[in-house]
Amino acid sequence: MTPKIKMFIKTANSNPLAKVPIIVWLGLLSAITLDTVVQMMWKTLVIQIPDGVGLAAAVKIVGTQPYFYYLLILFVMQFFCWMIILGKADLTYVKPFTSLSLVTVSACAAIIFNEHIGATRIAGIAMIIAGVWIISGTEHKTGTQSVLHDSSSSKGLL
Repeated sequence: MTPKIKMFIKTANSNPLAKVPIIVWLGLLSAITLDTVVQMMWKTLVIQIPDGVGLAAAVKIVGTQPYFYYLLILFVMQFFCWMIILGKADLTYVKPFTSLSLVTVSACAAIIFNEHIGATRIAGIAMIIAGVWIISGTEHKTGTQSVLHDSSSSKGLL
């Protein structure tokens, strides 16, 4: 191997991002995508509810829409996606990444629903991106954690 390739491999191996399993990256991408689609579908359902309608009528309107049933399927998919991700990485690592859905939801809302993204929101989006970038440089898994339990009892979980 050439010295440049050896240097690249050494740098890649020392980079925490290189040590994150592909299943975690795919899970995070899926979680962000699913959340964005879910939020766009919720908005689509809610804008169909006329102003001044009571809760029962609103539930009836939403419950009769086909999107509502697709939404339920997406919620189940999100649940299983989270189960897979959390089985492979720490919550404190993956949760900030899922905040990127706030960025994708804002972009999609601006494009699809013509919502305005002002300077304050842009600053917030920039902070989210900066935070995720900082977190991405940390380890994805800190090791196995013991479940908290009552020391006086060998059976109970808190």
